[in-house]
Amino acid sequence: MRPNQSDPQKIWPVIIVGSGPAGMRTAESLLKGNSGLPILIYGNEAVHPYQRARLSEFLAGDAGEASLKLGEHSLKQASLVERRGCAVTRLNPELKTVTDASGRTEYYKALVLATGSVVRRYYIPGMSLPGVFTFRNLQDAKELMKRRKAGRRIVILGGGALGLETALAMRRGGAEVTVIDHNVRLMGPQLDKRASGLLQKEMMALGIHFHLSEGIKTIFWVKRVSGIQFWQGGTMNCDTVILATGVQANTGLAKPAGLKIGQGILVNDRMETSAEHIYAVGECAQHRGRVYRLVAPGLAQADVAASVILNRDIRYKGSVTATRLKNIETNVFSMGAVENAESRLWMGNPMYEDTEKKLYRKLVLKNGHLSGLIVIGEWDELSRLQNALIKNRYLTILERIRFMLTGNVFKDPQGSRVANWPADTLVCQCLGISRGTLSDKIKNGCTSLESLAKETGASRVCGSCKPLLADLTGGGIVNPAPCIRKPLMGISIVAAVFSFTIFMVPPIPFSETVQGGWRLETLWLDGFWKQVTGYHLLGLLLLSLLLSAKKRIKFFKLGSFNGWRTVHTIMGLLMLAVLVLHTGFSLGSNLNFVLMTSFLCASLLGTLAGAAAALERKLGMEVGATARRWGNTLHIFASWPLPVLLIFHIVSVYFF
Repeated sequence: MRPNQSDPQKIWPVIIVGSGPAGMRTAESLLKGNSGLPILIYGNEAVHPYQRARLSEFLAGDAGEASLKLGEHSLKQASLVERRGCAVTRLNPELKTVTDASGRTEYYKALVLATGSVVRRYYIPGMSLPGVFTFRNLQDAKELMKRRKAGRRIVILGGGALGLETALAMRRGGAEVTVIDHNVRLMGPQLDKRASGLLQKEMMALGIHFHLSEGIKTIFWVKRVSGIQFWQGGTMNCDTVILATGVQANTGLAKPAGLKIGQGILVNDRMETSAEHIYAVGECAQHRGRVYRLVAPGLAQADVAASVILNRDIRYKGSVTATRLKNIETNVFSMGAVENAESRLWMGNPMYEDTEKKLYRKLVLKNGHLSGLIVIGEWDELSRLQNALIKNRYLTILERIRFMLTGNVFKDPQGSRVANWPADTLVCQCLGISRGTLSDKIKNGCTSLESLAKETGASRVCGSCKPLLADLTGGGIVNPAPCIRKPLMGISIVAAVFSFTIFMVPPIPFSETVQGGWRLETLWLDGFWKQVTGYHLLGLLLLSLLLSAKKRIKFFKLGSFNGWRTVHTIMGLLMLAVLVLHTGFSLGSNLNFVLMTSFLCASLLGTLAGAAAALERKLGMEVGATARRWGNTLHIFASWPLPVLLIFHIVSVYFF
């Protein structure tokens, strides 16, 4: 019998099927809405939910398993229940129930399908043999990590982004790796012919082989995989075959339940399926004829579905997709409508190439508006252009000509600094986090790249916005905590005054008589006291250099960066005091004059660096970070002659 769904004594949960990024984002958005609705999440895998998009980094050894985790902090609430390693086997839209693998039946208020994709399989004789692998989940990645150590000749079937990332990761184990793809070029939907050729050349230089416009007809085996036969004839020995042939929407639950299916589960702009109270998000959903295979669109869809469940009228209008190849040092990036880019007219498809620097850049325009990007190599303007593309910005003829001549679109180089971007400009495309949101977090204490990423989740999906976060936080170096800004500023001012005083004040005059007791000039005239103050000065200098290393080398664990920066400044002030005792405000001549001048210049520049660090927040991220970086750079530059000059000074004193 169907229960009374309107029973005020019973609050039915929102059930989410799928614990990947889209499913977990739906739960997170529902919790942020403070609806009080109970949430039940089903996940096929028994492990903690993780970022599937970063599995290739995990396989390559560039990311640890802990860094892949999803919702570790934001989803720890009593109203949410997770059932890991428990698959849903059947839906009943009429009764509003789901049944799981253990036989339990649960009623729902709303059901969100976030079932993702499954590997697209082609029938090839030998596909089920030992030595044939897929790469779709964490367990697959762990199996491939073991295989990377044992495999000697590895074949990757698929020349898309996943196949190439897999090839790069497996190559790190020293194996011979070959990529086979039926397309004429690599990453065909994302790159044009020229960019694909440059990428192939780069990967071949890394020792990866390619067979394009080709496929596998048969897999040979002797107890396990031993070789393959190509479509067009010919064979090749191998001990491992990895399928990276793409994915297709997982409609295994939706289709038997009677939901309308195309390439995926059909949804409208509210992410509603053809069945009442059932929604679909992520890679299993087909919206306006398109199934997205990337994380960012799934997260946007999840936000819309959660909002609609909370009775908010929000619509999803589609996403601009972006692809960045991981596991390779060369930046390979594509965004927007870049398919068939070769067929466009010259001025509608401007291109820039610098073969010496290995740069290739193409802008794809539609009626003068930016609609696509293809990039090989680094480009400071890239993130700025991503936002221009999202906003469908019109590029003037002058900007197009400038791009074709110089490789840059914008005239003002400072505009590329993230701190100068408008507050609503997206920095993290995957999670939809704006520059304004990140700046607010920085003002509230998230002053390092790590803390900002942990608080907001930015850079934790694909990692491509990590340089932008570093730019916002001044290169990733922690700004002074509020508790030490004032002491740091005070010490810097005193040290600056002291340094100027030593420059400007004439030497202390000798006593008018040599009779009587101890005299002040004894400190810088008597050999014994000269050695006492001199060696104290040398010891403080060496200790200051060690503290400088402590501030920057992670090997040292005791204390914080900011605390040791303050101690370093105090050491500088003490050295100035001992310097006066050693010299009596005399700058000396010849080598001594050069040494004194070098020391005082380094001291003054150090005080400027300390003051800039203390005032960084008040000056603003742009000005403050620039002032601090320049202060540190000039301080280090002025300090480098000191050890050499001191050695000459000590040798000359003892020699003469």
